Amino acid sequence: MTVGWNRLFLMPLVLLVAVSCAQPEPPVARLSVDPAEIGLAYPEFTRIGLTWKIERPLAGLEDRPRVFVHALDSSGKVVRTFDHVFPEPWRVGEEVRYEATLFQSALAPALEEGEYGLTFGLYDQAGNRWPLEVSGQEIHPQEYRAATLRAGARGEIGRAHV
Repeated sequence: MTVGWNRLFLMPLVLLVAVSCAQPEPPVARLSVDPAEIGLAYPEFTRIGLTWKIERPLAGLEDRPRVFVHALDSSGKVVRTFDHVFPEPWRVGEEVRYEATLFQSALAPALEEGEYGLTFGLYDQAGNRWPLEVSGQEIHPQEYRAATLRAGARGEIGRAHV
């Protein structure tokens, strides 16, 4: 009877230690976003600078990854997406800098005036995502809030980068 009790006691303890010692997957890249706050009037556009310091290969990826940039409202709902293909081949040790274009499409309703969180991440066509190091909050698995978008009427907000 003692052997059964020991197993019942030790097995959960071993699982607890194993789970608490598990390390999160290290980031595949460090992402910097500039500027951290950006204005966007309807129906204009602006650019945001992205700098990627590639640290690890992307397991299982045969092509270039895709980058997502999402504008989220105060409830966390995605109201705009600015997804694009990573502009260069993914090479460990390299730094890639480029500007992503953010816009308020004349085909869609204007964003309501106010602030929106901009989140960033890296994925492939199958929907796999990879961890990043970003100065910002991870709000969902492998989705990081790293900037703020201020939407407004034309003439009220200047274009930060054109």
